[in-house]
Amino acid sequence: MKSAKKILFYKPVIIGLVFLFVALIMSLIGLHSSVVEYTHSDSLGPGNYTLGDSSFENSYLGYNRTLILSSNNASVVVIENDVPTQDINVTSTVTLNLRGRPSIEVFYGELNYTYKAKAISYPYSNLAIPGFIFMIAGTSLIIAGYVSLNSRRD
Repeated sequence: MKSAKKILFYKPVIIGLVFLFVALIMSLIGLHSSVVEYTHSDSLGPGNYTLGDSSFENSYLGYNRTLILSSNNASVVVIENDVPTQDINVTSTVTLNLRGRPSIEVFYGELNYTYKAKAISYPYSNLAIPGFIFMIAGTSLIIAGYVSLNSRRD
């Protein structure tokens, strides 16, 4: 068995350790998250409306949605994930915390709304695959270098 000092200074083992260190750094960077927000306000008359931006709604994780409705006298149904959830007669301001992307059906009246959605974005998650490849390559180099060094005769 070779000494630990000789193994650590063997070139394939050094390169393998560098690859493992790079993989660790890439995985730490890939875990970075940030909060992204979408806000939209408008006035609606009678009709059926889907709120939000489809590209935003389909791109992120962990949504926190808030819908603020205000009117003097409007009758609306709030629909989440294609299921009617609330039938509201809005005479002032109503705040709803939603789980899914909302649709609103306004029966009568003028309705003002503000839709806010917050989500979590992982902008560097694409580093996961190269990090995994670096981890496999580094581990393989360390094992191959250790076996190669131990199989040599002094």
